[in-house]
Amino acid sequence: MLIAWPLGASAQAPLTMAEAVRGVMARNERAAIADQELVASEARLRRARSLFFPDVTFTGRFRHAPETTERDADRLNGTLEGKFSVFDARSFPVYAAARLEIDAQRLESAEARRRLAFLASDSFLVTLGAEQALAVSERRVELARRTLEDTIARREAALVGTNDVTKAELELATAQREAARARAEATSTRLALGNLLGAPVDGALVPPADLDPRADEPPARLVERALRLRSDTAAARLRADVADRLAVEPLMRTIPTLSLVGEYRRSSSAEFFGRDNDWFVGADLTWALYDGGERYAERDEKLALKKVAALQARAAERAVDLDVRQAVVAVEAARTARVKADAAALSAPKNADEVAALYRQGLATALDVADASVRAYSAELASVGERYAQARSVLRLREVLGVDPTGREGAP
Repeated sequence: MLIAWPLGASAQAPLTMAEAVRGVMARNERAAIADQELVASEARLRRARSLFFPDVTFTGRFRHAPETTERDADRLNGTLEGKFSVFDARSFPVYAAARLEIDAQRLESAEARRRLAFLASDSFLVTLGAEQALAVSERRVELARRTLEDTIARREAALVGTNDVTKAELELATAQREAARARAEATSTRLALGNLLGAPVDGALVPPADLDPRADEPPARLVERALRLRSDTAAARLRADVADRLAVEPLMRTIPTLSLVGEYRRSSSAEFFGRDNDWFVGADLTWALYDGGERYAERDEKLALKKVAALQARAAERAVDLDVRQAVVAVEAARTARVKADAAALSAPKNADEVAALYRQGLATALDVADASVRAYSAELASVGERYAQARSVLRLREVLGVDPTGREGAP
């Protein structure tokens, strides 16, 4: 069970990790960027689809010729042109690539939002850990202050010497220094969390209850699950398919294109065209027999890019295998370290109490008391650190598996 101590009383309601994630999704610019990248991809698909629709153009012209008779000095004509591409082989791979690209972008945008959720969750845990470390430091200061008061009283009773008071003062000063550092760290991490959320975080943080490691599947099965769930690897495969479609486009330029054309013209003066209106319809056949080798150069370039995309997709899948296996090792190591740290955290205060009792009986020195106090502080601080290191390792495993911070499948 994770326990947090807030920096101080606040009117702001306690903040849970789930609420922090929702806040990031609502206010952080990275989430908005992911959404707008998807909008841009949808616009590119519409642009590719426009290749299958006609182009219509209207042109108006006004002409003033003062050298002519007054009747014909001003002339106005308009032209309405339409062109419809009946067959253009290039449009098919371009449109297919655009459809795949929007699927890839949808996955990449979802992955960007998922990663942002984990960034918020990790920042939340870092802040919790820093504040709990601050609480430990403050308890050390309080213990050192009581020890100093007790030592001063014992010196006045001639039970100990001045040197014992000096050592107690040194321990108090050291504890206060460490507490100041811990407070600065806790404040800094809370500010970073607030910056990520786009709003100040003044209330207490509620520790999550579902970040304890549990017996899980074998690494090989986890890798299979990650490859199935990870949006970034799926997007990389789609990007390779996009590059494959685009590599076909230059060769499509060797195929003739067929278009239907039509034009209607009207003028205010019959003499402008010979009559006041005119129209025609027809067909254009265009065949680019030779373009200086440009299409073949582009073909070679896009074939190379296709291979690059395929290699990137393969590298992404191999990286998933490494990420999952390393995360599993980290979780197991964190679990072991926490068990040992918790054991030390239980023993160290007991040792400090025993040394303090011996000191009151004159069987231990002030140096022994200070040393035992430092050991107790260090053990408790290590326990806090390992507790949150374990929670972060579980969070990291979920991240590489492709699930959300709560362990559920799907985008947060």
